[in-house]
Amino acid sequence: MTEITEEQALEFVDYIYTKYIEDESLSIMQRDGKQVVKKEPLSDIQRQGVKGICKGLTYEEIADKRKVENGDYLRKEMTNKVFPVILQFIQREFGYKGGDIHKKTFRSVIKTYYPDWIESLESRNERFTSATLEITPQAESRSKTYLIIKIDQTDNKEGTENFMYRLDAWFLDLKNKYHPLETTILNRTEDNRFDSMEAIKSLFGKLISDCDQLISDCDERTSNDLIIEFFVCNDLLLDDFDCWGYEIFGSTTQLNTNYLIHVRSLVRTTSNYQMNGPIMNKWRTRWERLQQARLEEYSTDDYETYFCHPETIWGNLCSSDKESLKPLLGKMLLHGVPVGIWSREYTEVENHRREINELLSGSSCKELSQRIQNRRSYSHRDNDTLKDNLSLLWEDPNRIPPFHNLNSGHLF
Repeated sequence: MTEITEEQALEFVDYIYTKYIEDESLSIMQRDGKQVVKKEPLSDIQRQGVKGICKGLTYEEIADKRKVENGDYLRKEMTNKVFPVILQFIQREFGYKGGDIHKKTFRSVIKTYYPDWIESLESRNERFTSATLEITPQAESRSKTYLIIKIDQTDNKEGTENFMYRLDAWFLDLKNKYHPLETTILNRTEDNRFDSMEAIKSLFGKLISDCDQLISDCDERTSNDLIIEFFVCNDLLLDDFDCWGYEIFGSTTQLNTNYLIHVRSLVRTTSNYQMNGPIMNKWRTRWERLQQARLEEYSTDDYETYFCHPETIWGNLCSSDKESLKPLLGKMLLHGVPVGIWSREYTEVENHRREINELLSGSSCKELSQRIQNRRSYSHRDNDTLKDNLSLLWEDPNRIPPFHNLNSGHLF
């Protein structure tokens, strides 16, 4: 029987969970004659349970070693939530004929079906495998260097309702090598977790300084070629990352003054999203069309129909409030539309929708980003409310960081 590591087992279980929770059509499972809808990802305690069981530990040993809840609570989490999902998956995918999965059989089941899962991934002829989710960057992407920022919400801080935020960062050079930054500058908190976004913002002067040094060390052109990309969970996509400040020469400067800022969704880096053939194919097809096309003026409020249309390559998502904007972003992700642009000044929805159309109409893919950057950094209009409220969701399917392998300590 093939031996696998606890991290490989966790990767397998995480894949199964994301496959069910991120595709609603697959998220409804039958258990004891009842439908159960999984809405939450694998929790930290469930992760610890998977890893501990694969080490041969008892529930009490796992609880003691990992400093989690008591063994009875951990047993319920695994028995009632994790094992049924594993059983459902391997029954459907591999024709498993055994009975219920429990702690004694869990390791043997994972060891038996993990190799089959690897083989099934590779047989799909995708451009990635479970060993790396990175899609090889095209030559066009290598003309720029990147500061890759990954921010995700984590469990609530004990005793409060506030989210914690996990931060990881890398410099991506022209040779597509990722240089981890968190080991040298993000060691101020345990496990790279912060209790506020303000604490994360305070690190950007040092992050950019380190990137400048790496650019110099690697002979990578100039810092003006650096693009900053924020990979964030969907709840954070609407934040004003482009307006974050950083210290330079003793004064605070907004990021959008000197750098092009892209916002990207962590959903599109997950194995479930990439393994979904129809979604991935639409995403790639629309991206390729974007490289050849010039943007047409966006003039519809029927987003559902518009995003379904195969010719759609971008969306002008100006909305009257955050709550109405969130489902539009979800529809964009579902239909594989690669570019979304909106204003965060919700009281100016009609004016800003018109201004975005005027700004981008007729532009090519390369011109689009530059026009956004010019408006953010060089606009001298009086009372320009769009300048510091312009968000750009820019999703290149050919450049997906392999977060599984970047030593971030956080697997999807």
